Amino acid sequence: MLNNRITFEASYYNAQVRDQILGQTIPSSSGASAILTNIGTLRNSGLEAAIFGTVVSNKQITWETGLNIAKNWNKVEKLQSGLTEYLHADYDGNAAVLKSVVGQPMGDLYGHPILTNAKGEKIVDPNGLYRVDANKLEKMGNAMPKVVGGWTNTVTYKGFTLDAMVDFRIGGHVMPTGVYWMMGRGLLEEATQFMDAASGGLRYYYDPVTKRGIPTTGSAGPNGEPVYNDGMLIDGVLADGSKNTNIISQAYYFWTVYNWGGPQYSPNTRYDLYINENSYVKMREVTLSYKIPASIASKIKATSLQLAVYGRNLFFLYRTLKHIDPEQTTAGSRWYQTVNNIGTNPSSRQFGVMLRAKF
Repeated sequence: MLNNRITFEASYYNAQVRDQILGQTIPSSSGASAILTNIGTLRNSGLEAAIFGTVVSNKQITWETGLNIAKNWNKVEKLQSGLTEYLHADYDGNAAVLKSVVGQPMGDLYGHPILTNAKGEKIVDPNGLYRVDANKLEKMGNAMPKVVGGWTNTVTYKGFTLDAMVDFRIGGHVMPTGVYWMMGRGLLEEATQFMDAASGGLRYYYDPVTKRGIPTTGSAGPNGEPVYNDGMLIDGVLADGSKNTNIISQAYYFWTVYNWGGPQYSPNTRYDLYINENSYVKMREVTLSYKIPASIASKIKATSLQLAVYGRNLFFLYRTLKHIDPEQTTAGSRWYQTVNNIGTNPSSRQFGVMLRAKF
């Protein structure tokens, strides 16, 4: 449109993937614990669209920009005969699982919810922490992004060219357990909540007889017990239906709730808190180049000479995961290994200088 100043394109696809290759557990007596086999049928349909345009074009300056966006719908249509779901990964002793269910999108994340009574009230253990439901796994999210895309810009002024590329991801969930273990060790800013009265901590003393935290406004307990200001009171009821009144220290809360392992290891560790949406807008790359005049390039017998500086993986304009690069959750070559960040290395920025020459 407008003499090629604006270009738009769109495409739709609908594809069936048969004989999807996945790992399958087999009896160890066979000589191996797992094999890769053709086990599933998937359906992928989606829409991809892009619009490009020349915003400014004159003798001095040119600005070209483009936006592309893609949306994919995924569905598990069939698994091996007799199977209705497929387990991709079991995290830390059934603390959470990643599985695909027939009729649902591939890659659902399940975790143990908080245990509730018949009235729907959350159950608090005598230690003052929520108890997770060891017998129930509840869907907490899906690993597949809802939308991905990018925005490119090229601005040319005389001999200078500025290229900038932003890309984005909206939706999809990951489970960066390494980040939350840091939370449990007090290494993140969020773990400073309730450390004192100024950050929301309650004032209490510890009763050695009842082994409970008791609220107080005094400078000491009735028998001279020391008073603390780092208390937390979890909203819920005990197993007998009575209101929870046990104040606990925030150090105990973070150490226990953000720990390792499933309910058989710790009935109060909550992996449902570990599963988070992974959306971001990233400044992927910026390049500034200068085309050296032909009169200078010819002195070294070059027909074209360009000097450029660049930076990649520079910064985020927006992200839901605060403490890590959301792309650094890849712990292997398979897609289901991109959900967790255990065993990964920190990401890095790259800066460089380039000299391009044509002879």
